[in-house]
Amino acid sequence: LSNAFEPELEGRFPEIGTLRQALLDRGALGARLTGTGSVVYGLFGDRDRAEIAAAALRPQWPETFTVRAL
Repeated sequence: LSNAFEPELEGRFPEIGTLRQALLDRGALGARLTGTGSVVYGLFGDRDRAEIAAAALRPQWPETFTVRAL
């Protein structure tokens, strides 16, 4: 996983790195910024783990959602 914009944006908005690390700490297999920065996402091996992580993150980041890949 990579994003060429991430280092520049993370330098200006440190919460990006904070959220990425929070996802990794809660079991994400990887976490990155999308495109030019509209979303930080985490990839999880199973839905249960993703739901647990999302519930833990919602108090600080209320717009946390889980989705299923199509």
